[in-house]
Amino acid sequence: MAQSVYLQTYTTSSFRIKYEKKIPVREAKKIGEMLDSALTKYSQRLHLTLSRNIDVILINSSDKLKREAKLKLFDDGIFKGNKIYLVTVTGLNDEVKTRDAVARVATRALLYQLRYCPAWLAESYSLYAGNALTRFSQPSRTNILGFSDLSEDYARLEQRPDDQKELFARLAATMSFLVNRYGESKVESMFSQFYGGKSLDEAFEFIFGEKMQDIEREWVKALTSQAK
Repeated sequence: MAQSVYLQTYTTSSFRIKYEKKIPVREAKKIGEMLDSALTKYSQRLHLTLSRNIDVILINSSDKLKREAKLKLFDDGIFKGNKIYLVTVTGLNDEVKTRDAVARVATRALLYQLRYCPAWLAESYSLYAGNALTRFSQPSRTNILGFSDLSEDYARLEQRPDDQKELFARLAATMSFLVNRYGESKVESMFSQFYGGKSLDEAFEFIFGEKMQDIEREWVKALTSQAK
């Protein structure tokens, strides 16, 4: 979809929302309010602030979103290329689903700033924020040995479309494991460790109080038990 199609702009304190003329401005304002609210909530919970405004492309249908984002798993919104793509409330015809999508992509944009935070981990938490942990069912494979496997699979996300659902199922299961084992508060406080340049191992061990090999061992057990 050509960028020139987006002729209108509505700006909030943290987001520049671009949309077609045929989308009413009230739709842009509604999305803007949702984005600002989600950002405020997760900035406080993650102890992070957004360092610059984020561009938001507002789209009026799920089909257009899938074509634009080239990721068919999501029909409501996605963060990609340091931009947010969202379907209007009218386009989804489901305000609750829209709010969940907004929370997911706003959180993903917030965590994108953490240079040392693995992208898969940021995506995993964004699924939690957007109430999407059960969206992709359970992992169906058990050939996973460590968090490095998730990192490699996530890096090849667009190259292997057939594996995308399985990857997101694993990401969701991973966040479920972390929250269930260590608690929401510890998981959320863990992300601020990446501000100081800590590695994944250092951040996990410091916050969760266990050796990485022990964390990975229990994580593999948890994912294996969920596999169909």
